[in-house]
Amino acid sequence: MIDVLLKLQQTGELEFNVPSNHIKAVTLVNIIFQEVFAAGSEISATTIERAMLELMKNPRVMEKAQAEVRYVLEGRRNFDEANIQKLNYLKLVVKETLRLHPPSALIPIESREKCEIYGTKNDLYLIATPLKHLLRERNNIS
Repeated sequence: MIDVLLKLQQTGELEFNVPSNHIKAVTLVNIIFQEVFAAGSEISATTIERAMLELMKNPRVMEKAQAEVRYVLEGRRNFDEANIQKLNYLKLVVKETLRLHPPSALIPIESREKCEIYGTKNDLYLIATPLKHLLRERNNIS
């Protein structure tokens, strides 16, 4: 669909102009909808499952996370949001889990320069990049 819009924009066959920002919006909406339907409602459960897998693979990290939880909850009967804010190491575990196992498969990246892809020249390209591979390279994280 995007390639059709770009060709129509370049050839001018339509009676109206198709601005690049409209094509970009259609592309983003398309990618977002695909990711929402692909990810579904399993994101939280899958993230917890993957975090537990990573903790089992790294016993030292699991012991440190368990110690932090025990320390924060010691002597408390209720677990509330104020206690969650104190679990700094556990937050890092979750962030690392999301880096290693992102819930979304793709991320849209906009080109900064004019380029040609499959014979279409334009200054607007949104490339659906495999997020998993991008995030596994630590030097890609800003």
